[in-house]
Amino acid sequence: MKFLKYFGIFLLIFIACTPLKQANTLYESGDYRQTISICKTALLKDSTNTDAMKLIADSYMKLKNLDSSYVFYKDILSYLPDDAVSKEKVARILAVKGDSLYQKNDYYKAIEQYKDALSYDPNSTLIIKKIAESYLQAGRHEDAKSWYEKIINSADSVNIAVKLNSLEQSKDKASEHLHSGIAFKKKKQYRNAMKEIDKALELKPDYKEAKYQKYMVTALPLYRKGDKNGLWDAIVAFGYASALFPERAEPHYYMGMSYNKKDRDEYDNAISEFELVLKTEPEGEFAQEAKGKISELKKRKKKMQEFLSH
Repeated sequence: MKFLKYFGIFLLIFIACTPLKQANTLYESGDYRQTISICKTALLKDSTNTDAMKLIADSYMKLKNLDSSYVFYKDILSYLPDDAVSKEKVARILAVKGDSLYQKNDYYKAIEQYKDALSYDPNSTLIIKKIAESYLQAGRHEDAKSWYEKIINSADSVNIAVKLNSLEQSKDKASEHLHSGIAFKKKKQYRNAMKEIDKALELKPDYKEAKYQKYMVTALPLYRKGDKNGLWDAIVAFGYASALFPERAEPHYYMGMSYNKKDRDEYDNAISEFELVLKTEPEGEFAQEAKGKISELKKRKKKMQEFLSH
């Protein structure tokens, strides 16, 4: 009996002195490097020891070595995929990396980091707010609005409501400037039109309609002037406008007119653009003129081919 009693005491002392117990003591005392060293030795004996991994990951975090901490937390999740604490800490590391990118004005890369963080902590209102703020700084107001709306009922609801109201006001003012710009465009007062459109884009940088109108107002005076180099620039700008709204006939019509104006003996590109006018808006304001231009160009092309064949 005495043997068993002393053996039990010895066993308790042995357990108390195990490497992980020692590592925990060192961690609590702030000796993070020695904690890492002991736990890595433990991992050499058992590579699946998640308790050792946690101590290493926590120690690296204390040492502000986020990359190494991240690696070990990810290793933990490979063995314990539902470990909430490790998920939260991975999310925190990714958010800190996002903050660093945000501070460097690299908003799109920051958003990538924040969204990655959110995949580990989907209910984090703080991370959602960081995504919204990044979109706002990047000029993506509609995306910012969408993310702010996800946390409108959070503890920060008052500030979020202020942000949303500000975005709505900017949108309304931008719309006023854009309508003014379009009115100037119709009067062929392109300089005044551009001023108003630029004001709209300053208020709402992601205003798709304003971007479209800016390309059109950039291209139209070049088209009307008719300089050959200017016509090339006009065609490029009309092309950008068309990419924003492929369903609109207006840029295709003016591209066709520009091709025709640049070289009256070049038919195919112009005809192709006029055909797109009819395809996109067969009953639109440019349809009849496009039909006429197609007929005219095909007749001239036929005459030219007959002339060259003789």
